[in-house]
Amino acid sequence: MIAEEQLTFSEMQSVEAAGLDIKASLDYKRLEEKLKEVTTRVASHTDMIESLLKDKLALKKATKKVSKQNQANEQLCAEHYEEIVAELSSASIFMSNLEVENIKLRTDLTEHIAKMEDVSEKGYRKEMVSDMVNDQQHVAELKTQIEKLNEESAQYQANLEVQEAKNKKLTSKLGFFPRGFLKRAKRFLKESRKSPINIFLFGLSGCGKSAVGSCILQRKCFKRIASLQQGTKQVQCEVGEYNGRRINVFEWPDFCSNNDKKQSESFIKTLMPWVLEKCANDFRVTLVVLKFGDSITNEVIHLVDVLKATFGRNTLKESGVLVLTRGDIFKKSVRESFSDWLQVQDGHLKELMAACNGRALLFDNILKDTDVQGEQLQNLMNMVDEIILDHTFVFKS
Repeated sequence: MIAEEQLTFSEMQSVEAAGLDIKASLDYKRLEEKLKEVTTRVASHTDMIESLLKDKLALKKATKKVSKQNQANEQLCAEHYEEIVAELSSASIFMSNLEVENIKLRTDLTEHIAKMEDVSEKGYRKEMVSDMVNDQQHVAELKTQIEKLNEESAQYQANLEVQEAKNKKLTSKLGFFPRGFLKRAKRFLKESRKSPINIFLFGLSGCGKSAVGSCILQRKCFKRIASLQQGTKQVQCEVGEYNGRRINVFEWPDFCSNNDKKQSESFIKTLMPWVLEKCANDFRVTLVVLKFGDSITNEVIHLVDVLKATFGRNTLKESGVLVLTRGDIFKKSVRESFSDWLQVQDGHLKELMAACNGRALLFDNILKDTDVQGEQLQNLMNMVDEIILDHTFVFKS
């Protein structure tokens, strides 16, 4: 304190000797208070940034976990939806804890202030003014980062709400199952995923069967097949694998152009022995492939009638899936989602949907995006699991 007074007195003498007014000298106490204020604001904003980054990481983990559990619910009709809802609630709590203090940053700022106090008075003044400018710039940068993180947090919150809505919808579907059913279904589904899948592709020429088959097997492997009228009697069979599960895909040629039901039935029965030899088991999933935008013609109705007459009148109800190709055109021309669009359809398309027990998928065979193709294949495999569960626990009972 004495040293400070002496230094001040010495400076006062220097100023007076120079003929300057001592009152015009810089108010160091005011600058010091301003620095403390800025430092406090920096600490506050930095704490908020660290908390946001920390919560963002936790939120990403929670979101991934919720997404995986949601997929498990859809695949297994699992009874653990309460745990998923609890985790969604926990993720929302993370969103509100954006102002948690960061001890490490406070310590660093304290050390920085102590270091500034150790320098000479003259150097301290220059450093203090410079740091004030830098801190103001830092505060502006922190505000920008906070705004960006808030936007990302809002997006994550919206995604969580969507996932929660899906879980609630799934929960409403789980209410009718008998006690212990879900555990048995879970064990059965786990074992069934070790067994191969036989997928039959039916549809008119040019509907996109080959592209759908290639998408399922994740490689281009099917060649375009001529129709029965042109004399070709060939079923193409290709084998692939998905998550360690063997998939046998059979693409049938177009046999509907003649509209002769008996001839078409005879054609299928002629090829069935060869097809059954290739099948790993008796269970199959039948995909009826249509091109989005095309009307339901007599040939399509003929195809459905022949499938029912050959494989049984409930074959589509038990194991049929309606697949609409040209998903890229659908997304450009239709505003609502695919599921909402299906709800307002009528006529033959509605009847075909009912024949397949409401099961329908949209395939984009043009887009080469691996994420989109992977999502399409995953949706199909989820539907296959549902068919297996229905076939075992619903239709057989």
